[in-house]
Amino acid sequence: MKTYAKLLPDQDYLKEILSYNPETGEFHWKTPPGLKIKAGAVAGQVKDNGYHAITIQGKVYKSHRLAWKIQYNEDPPDHIDHVNGSKLDNRIENLRKATPSQNQYNKRMPRLPKSGVKGVCWHKAVKKWRAQIATERRVIHLGYFTEISEAADARAAAVLIYHGGFMSSPEI
Repeated sequence: MKTYAKLLPDQDYLKEILSYNPETGEFHWKTPPGLKIKAGAVAGQVKDNGYHAITIQGKVYKSHRLAWKIQYNEDPPDHIDHVNGSKLDNRIENLRKATPSQNQYNKRMPRLPKSGVKGVCWHKAVKKWRAQIATERRVIHLGYFTEISEAADARAAAVLIYHGGFMSSPEI
């Protein structure tokens, strides 16, 4: 199995330089990394990819991975899912192990489809609403429906079956 994540510093070292509040997901410096940063200052910043990250000894680490290491004293799995879909919510209760597919299930769409419902679109040739769901590298056709609400209901039922606890809401 290929590993994508970089190795994290030791838990004792992380606890020595950072304080992590598992209820808020916030990090603060105990030992500042430089002259311009004071002890107690918020650690890290939001990167272009939307994740909060902290630079330690010249290496950038995603904060949710550091939270996992500090909380559980184990290197996190390659994929950690943010339960509520927010990349910035690093509360420990919002983080869970995931497979690559599970991690994609509640990924936010760049924009909603024209139908306003994820996995539902208008099929011109059939002149009905088409519902589908993607799972484990395949797309499953759920049927054609006269009403958009029927297609949305079929999609919602399929989410329970195929995605289980890694559900996305229709607006994600």
